[in-house]
Amino acid sequence: MNIFIGPLLLITLVTIEFLVIKFIRKEEIPWNEVTMNLNSGHILMWVFRGGELFAYYYIFSHFSFNLLSEWNMYLVVFFAFISWDFCFYWLHRLHHKIKLFWYVHEVHHQGEHFNISLGIRNSWFSSITSLPFFVPLALIGVSAEVFLFVSSIHYFVQFYNHTSMVKNSGFLEVFMVTPALHKVHHAINPEYIDKNCGGTFNIWDRIFGTYQPQIKEVPLKLGLL
Repeated sequence: MNIFIGPLLLITLVTIEFLVIKFIRKEEIPWNEVTMNLNSGHILMWVFRGGELFAYYYIFSHFSFNLLSEWNMYLVVFFAFISWDFCFYWLHRLHHKIKLFWYVHEVHHQGEHFNISLGIRNSWFSSITSLPFFVPLALIGVSAEVFLFVSSIHYFVQFYNHTSMVKNSGFLEVFMVTPALHKVHHAINPEYIDKNCGGTFNIWDRIFGTYQPQIKEVPLKLGLL
């Protein structure tokens, strides 16, 4: 039954957000887009996700340098958690810069309304084009079990990044990619293109020059150019 906990939790969160949008904010729900978000090839996408995990396990089992074998497990998990997010930053940034990768990633940016269901909208092939960026973790010695654990946490955080209910995350804005920052990432205004590429932490954007909070005078326009 544990495999159903994640999907049920996501459906619950999506439902709560839509109830707030409909009955508290009195706004219309874009049902056509929401349906597409929730139905964007998820069965096939998760088949490829399984392939990604198998390939990662194979690389770790046969080619790892086992540089972390002497480390305490808690330290390994902490290292993997930070390193995964660093790898994701470059994965995400280059999926915006390299045309072939963009063809895969643009599915996620087609939505014109910002809500949790948009966080579920991804291409079938996103796991295939993501794998090369995580291979270094396998080579270093991050096991497949730890990789799956930390990646699951990061992906769950990214559903929070897509909620429309949180306008400001307080002190989290200092170091996390919050809904406010990630909504900027989805905007097609010239000032916002290819900004805020981080997954969980915004420190990578700050270091590598892609950090951009919303400019009050420039309202956000979502979708594709």
